[in-house]
Amino acid sequence: MNIKCGIIGLPNIGKSTLFNILTKQKCKNKNFPFCTINKNIGFSLIKDKNLKNISKLSKKPKNIKLSKIIYIDIAGLIKGSNLGLGLGNKFLNNIKETNIILHIIRIFKNKKIINFYRKINPIKDIKIINKEITLFDLKTLKKYKKKNIINKSIINKIINILKKKKKIKINKLNKEEINIIKKINLLNLKPKIYILNINKYKKEKKIIKKTKKYIIKKLKNKNIITLNIKKYKKQKYIKHNKINDIKKKSLKLLNYITFYTTNENITSS
Repeated sequence: MNIKCGIIGLPNIGKSTLFNILTKQKCKNKNFPFCTINKNIGFSLIKDKNLKNISKLSKKPKNIKLSKIIYIDIAGLIKGSNLGLGLGNKFLNNIKETNIILHIIRIFKNKKIINFYRKINPIKDIKIINKEITLFDLKTLKKYKKKNIINKSIINKIINILKKKKKIKINKLNKEEINIIKKINLLNLKPKIYILNINKYKKEKKIIKKTKKYIIKKLKNKNIITLNIKKYKKQKYIKHNKINDIKKKSLKLLNYITFYTTNENITSS
């Protein structure tokens, strides 16, 4: 089974650079907003020691097939994306294809790298992206409500939750409600990992701490990874580090369970 992971955030915050590291590709990442217009797609194999052992015990298959994490580098979202600004509707629709979201936030200061909103303000940046996602979900819900093909009371219930800026809690919904919102494929329901893109930890310590506190307390999300994307870009061989933590956290958040199949031609997970 392959999973799809969407990389999102404001323009010029390191999305394409991280995508290149994760997928070992060389997609363009120039120093100007909306350098990425069309989504970039690549993958990373999910390494599995068990698979090799199983293949040895089986009929020695000709091939070993590993599962993949497919990464989608989605162009920068901005305020007004849900209205189509900066091709926003197209980019938000790209997120619908994914199983999990990597939300990158710019912490680092660098005059040479253009910042879309001039000042570095991570919490404001998070609010902009999350608001656009919520407004996009509300538009989607209203479309379904208009078509009159789904229980209106359930649609209204979810609309009210989102309007109050609250998180949709699956455990507080009944089976019918869960089935309906899963069919609609709301962006707010997708698991999310926040990645804080830093430069110098000691200098940025206060802003990192403040951003983490906001994500944990206000957004009720403890899935945070702090890393210097530029630093990892320079490394040719990456083994035990935070880049691998992104993969591990993604699989864990999706409750990824591995099943193995084997025959004389192939062993796969």
